[in-house]
Amino acid sequence: MSIRAFIALELPESAREALGGVQKQLSPAGGKDVKWVRPEGIHLTLKFLGNIDEAQVEKAAQETAQAAAGCPPLTLKMKGVGAFPGVSRPRVVWVGLTGDVERLARLAADLEGRLSRLGFAPEGRPFTAHLTLGRVKEFGRARGAKSALGEAIVNLSGLDIEEFQATELILFRSELKPGGAVYTRLRSTRLAGS
Repeated sequence: MSIRAFIALELPESAREALGGVQKQLSPAGGKDVKWVRPEGIHLTLKFLGNIDEAQVEKAAQETAQAAAGCPPLTLKMKGVGAFPGVSRPRVVWVGLTGDVERLARLAADLEGRLSRLGFAPEGRPFTAHLTLGRVKEFGRARGAKSALGEAIVNLSGLDIEEFQATELILFRSELKPGGAVYTRLRSTRLAGS
C-alpha cells in the first residue's frame, strides 16, 4: 500500500493565526477564484516525496533524522506576500521568509541529496523559502495584470508578519479529502541542539 508523503517544518500556532489574518485580508480580492489553505494546514515543505510504499517510510525517516542532526534550529520571519509565477498571473499566493534562509536552503539541499540516493526524484526547480496561502483556480477572474488579487498582493508585498523558530523536521502523510488535505505526523526529529 502506498501513502502520499512529504517532509516539512511545522509552524507554531501563533504563526498560523497570523497567516490566517493575511488570508482574510486577501480573500475579498481573490473571491471564489482562490482555494485558500486552511491555516492549521500551512507548513514549510522541504521535500515532497509523492506516493511511497510504507516500507520506504522508515528509510526516508532515517535520512530525515540525519539531515536534522546537522542543522541547528532556524529563526525565520514571515515577510511579504507574493505569487508564483508572478502577480500578473498568480497561480500560487505565498508569504515569503527571511532570517536563516541560507541554512534552510542548505537543509533542503541536504535532504534532496540524501533522498535522491534512495531513489526519490529530485525537484525540478530550485528551493524557494515560502509558505503557501492559496492556489488560484485555472480559469478565474483573479488572473491578469490589473486583477484585484494582483493589486492586493502588491499592497501586502512589504508586510512584516511574525518571527518564529523552527526546531523540528517532520515526515508527514497527506490524505486528500473533500474538505482539504489532512496531515498526519509519521515521524518527527528535533533539529540539532533544540
